[in-house]
Amino acid sequence: MLKIYLAASYKEEGWARDLFEKLICEGFAVSYFIDVKPINIQNAFIERKEDIDSADVCILIVPPGRLVCMEAGYAKGRGKKLYYFGGLFPGEQEIIDGFADGMYGPQKREIDKLIAALIQDDMEKEQKSRRMDTTAG
Repeated sequence: MLKIYLAASYKEEGWARDLFEKLICEGFAVSYFIDVKPINIQNAFIERKEDIDSADVCILIVPPGRLVCMEAGYAKGRGKKLYYFGGLFPGEQEIIDGFADGMYGPQKREIDKLIAALIQDDMEKEQKSRRMDTTAG
């Protein structure tokens, strides 16, 4: 099963919670934290690092805060797929295109596209796992 790390600022809690619930209903394993008070960014990142390391995919809810950018950058640097979800401001898309494996808005059809991409990622993960099992045996 595909493991997803949902990186979201407390300012985007509504979108994050809605997406979290949809992903859980689809059967994905999702790690998700929302900060409700000011925190020490470095300590929070260290606490979440294990969940990011075990994830296959990171979904960044935009617009992000500093901690969320750190989490997403770390995930991408570790070779995780990175999807952007939410509203982008004009001109931002060109800046982040090189980092994102996909960008999706909050509309239902966009959420459906994101879920389809995640299902495809899950199938690819399963195929890769089966190939590794056959070559190891």
